[in-house]
Amino acid sequence: MDKLSQVSIQDLRGKHMCSGNIIHKDWILTAAHCMYSSEKSLLLKNINVHAGDVRLGEFSEFSQRNEVIKIYVHKYYDNESMENDVALLQLKSSLSLDDLIVSAVRVRNSDVPTSTECSIAGWNVGSPNNQNNDALLYESVAIMQRDVCGAIYYKQSRNSKSMMCAKHVDDNRNTCLADSGAGLICGNGLTGILIRKNCTSIPIPSLYMDIRLYVDWIKEITNLTTSYDGKSFRASMTSTSATSSVNSRNFSPTALGIFLGCLAFLLTFTDHDRTKA
Repeated sequence: MDKLSQVSIQDLRGKHMCSGNIIHKDWILTAAHCMYSSEKSLLLKNINVHAGDVRLGEFSEFSQRNEVIKIYVHKYYDNESMENDVALLQLKSSLSLDDLIVSAVRVRNSDVPTSTECSIAGWNVGSPNNQNNDALLYESVAIMQRDVCGAIYYKQSRNSKSMMCAKHVDDNRNTCLADSGAGLICGNGLTGILIRKNCTSIPIPSLYMDIRLYVDWIKEITNLTTSYDGKSFRASMTSTSATSSVNSRNFSPTALGIFLGCLAFLLTFTDHDRTKA
């Protein structure tokens, strides 16, 4: 079984709505437009995250269900232009990640060259017959030139550097299997978030948010630290304790204890001298 960093975002009735991506045991990255109902209101009280599922609605030993306690939509998200179409979901409890089946995906912080072959997965929401696949399916896609992408999605990406396109490796096919919020994976790194796809008979590429441009935003919202491998980062939780603040100044807990002990000794010795005087 492949690693599962993709999750299903479902309503309380168990209906699959969008996909999301595990970037940390407490955080899911998805598309902002997935977080709104037809009345343009946030869906916080109406969604759950289903992790570890290969087949929708089918529980396995890897299945995990989680509530969302807070939704962070990018403050400059624009529904019409789809600019900044990214959102973060904070989970009520931590996912159990084993790096074998259910795992967090690395987020790329570097550009991907044109024609790079990547993968996208989904349960086929929005297909012509409006039926989801039972199983999570994968497709191979290739990164397109940005000027060509801008010409196709003129309204959305003509002036945007935050969007990118990927087409099916078979020029005669489109990419309809993936769902909004699904991750574009290039070289084992999360490169894009799907925001628009084409399910017609005409082979038109899909549109993605370029996630490398949102690394700082992710770090700001989540308070996560990151370890870089040159092309991507793996998120880990930042401690907010006083010890963390001291450690950032290169003091270890042991050194701090010795320092405080010496300080107490000096103060006691000084008071003793003052008493004798």
